[in-house]
Amino acid sequence: MAGNKTAAAEGAGTVAKSLVDKALKARWEKAIARYRAARDTESSGWDDRYEALGDIIESEPPYYLAGGHATTRAFLKAEAPGETERSVRRSIRVARHFEPSDEATHGIAKLEALLDYLAAHGSKATVPAKLDLARQRVRVAEGKSFRMRPFAELTLAELRRAARAKGAGSSEASAKVPAEVKKWRAALAKAKLSQVGVSLQGGLLTFSGIAPEMVKKVGAVLGKG
Repeated sequence: MAGNKTAAAEGAGTVAKSLVDKALKARWEKAIARYRAARDTESSGWDDRYEALGDIIESEPPYYLAGGHATTRAFLKAEAPGETERSVRRSIRVARHFEPSDEATHGIAKLEALLDYLAAHGSKATVPAKLDLARQRVRVAEGKSFRMRPFAELTLAELRRAARAKGAGSSEASAKVPAEVKKWRAALAKAKLSQVGVSLQGGLLTFSGIAPEMVKKVGAVLGKG
């Protein structure tokens, strides 16, 4: 009878306490306390909040198992209601690689676009190290030539074009693009929406650069997929 109750609990998105070791429980308690404290300080705790979430959901095994959650979705539903897994992973990525002052100055979308550019050019940040924006230069097309420009001078649209330009001009880079990304890029280009960025991170598709007036058109394309 006890076995049946355990199975039922796991099926509902929870994990039996007997399956969690003490070390994992200690890491969970530390990380969830950090997350909740940062969450409750609103904007001033944004960076800490998502760095803590990154520790909780991207560790191996994920810390949330010690909190009784069987999946990332179950954990986020309980601790970050109203947020999607995709938006959380996007914020984690930015929080890990930039200082709070950078996020306040440039915004999350522009910093994410820089990470996409670096990844396209083979400089993907793989460890939670903060990037020095003063040293970042981006290869931007100017007519038939290219020029390296400081990150701070560029707009969000220019950064996204710079990231896409690398893939368009290299057959090797194109070969590494996941099939799902190629599929949606082609579908969007056919609908004259090639300015919409498509990427795959952590098994999740991200569509970026969508202006408010484009939402319905993009939705129509995605609905046909």
